[in-house]
Amino acid sequence: MVSVLHVNNIAGTAGLYFDEQKRLGLKSDVLVFSKNKFNFSHTYLIEEKKLKKVYNFWKIAKDYDILHFHYKSIFKKGSDVLIWKMLKKKIIMHHHGSDIRDIGEMPVYKKHCNNIFVTTPDILKWSKDSIWIPVPIFIDDFKMKNENNDSDIINIVHAPNNREVKGTKYVIDAVEKIKRKGYNINFKLVENTSHEVVMGLLKNADIVIDQLLIGWYGMVSVEGMAFGKPVCVYINEELQSYLPNNPLVNTDKDKLFDALIGLIEDKELRKDYGKKGRNFAKDFHDVRRVTKKINSFY
Repeated sequence: MVSVLHVNNIAGTAGLYFDEQKRLGLKSDVLVFSKNKFNFSHTYLIEEKKLKKVYNFWKIAKDYDILHFHYKSIFKKGSDVLIWKMLKKKIIMHHHGSDIRDIGEMPVYKKHCNNIFVTTPDILKWSKDSIWIPVPIFIDDFKMKNENNDSDIINIVHAPNNREVKGTKYVIDAVEKIKRKGYNINFKLVENTSHEVVMGLLKNADIVIDQLLIGWYGMVSVEGMAFGKPVCVYINEELQSYLPNNPLVNTDKDKLFDALIGLIEDKELRKDYGKKGRNFAKDFHDVRRVTKKINSFY
């Protein structure tokens, strides 16, 4: 039986792979080096530094065939990959965005990792030999809200983990402009809270706004779609071929106001985008499908 140790748990994705791989009969666990404010799951926690950190890591990692690193390996320059390779471990590097965007692939990863994954196709240009693995969700966790709601208030949710990267100032500007026009909206800017709280707000949203600058959609978009919500996000024209049946409201910082007005004024349009998004999340992002693809490289 193949055994895999996921190292780091970015946006909770490693925990999802862990659950599904265990269900499939693999020995799978998650190791992290700090507690996460979002309460994402883990099996092992190592908070020691330097040599003690490496020693404690090896005591755990020696019992696994595959080391699946998320975001980065242990040493800053990735040189620890040479150690694990010499010890006959299969090495997977899984990039999640800011670890490689505008930086490029570390030569040691390119030379010594068995496979390199990226979570979004916009970062393929920074690691040209990598494999795109869509971010996973467990679709059964996303129960769609009963739409028998006669309230005139439109709930809009934006949940950035980095305001500058996500273009939050443009979101706030558009929302304030909409309020000045007299529209009855309730805007929630969600930061520094648990994943459970974020999920609750997304479930009760009428419109979700994700990132407006990067050019691809993130985890908030996937979760919003899974709840059957229309999601506003910027998709770069060069990447639109990856979304032949785009279920997202493709907008940018300059067009967000108009996109939001269109959704606010048209309930059927919101329903249409919500239905398309839910089907896309189920068909493309469910962890059972994504894990099957990952396991094929093990």
